Amino acid sequence: MNRTIKFRGQDAKGFWHYGYFSKDYVGTCYITTLDGVDTSIVIESTVGQYAEKHDNEGKDIFEGDLISCLNSKEADGIIVWCDIDSMFKIKWISKIYKQVRGQNQYYTENGEKLFHNSHLVWTVIGNIHESEVKNG
Repeated sequence: MNRTIKFRGQDAKGFWHYGYFSKDYVGTCYITTLDGVDTSIVIESTVGQYAEKHDNEGKDIFEGDLISCLNSKEADGIIVWCDIDSMFKIKWISKIYKQVRGQNQYYTENGEKLFHNSHLVWTVIGNIHESEVKNG
């Protein structure tokens, strides 16, 4: 099984860094580039793992990304990790969930959709951390 394990994290200046995640004994979080050349300190709450999916333009999708479904104008969601099921899911933030609930076997009772089994086409429209900066 070949999986790409990589993370994204934002530093204090608002720059994004991509690569391997680590945390030292005092709690400082780091992202080291995949080639191991550069290491940056990042804010722990902004760290998200690569969800092993790409959007319609080939952009990597990470935990915490805001995505929009191109198959429906009403479907927007956030990529979240579910510890119980050990998988990434989509947490709906728009009304499409109520419209399609029960019509698709991939939907769960708590408003989440299984991400890896999805036949829908997604595009990344932002992430929860950039949204907080803009609105906060």
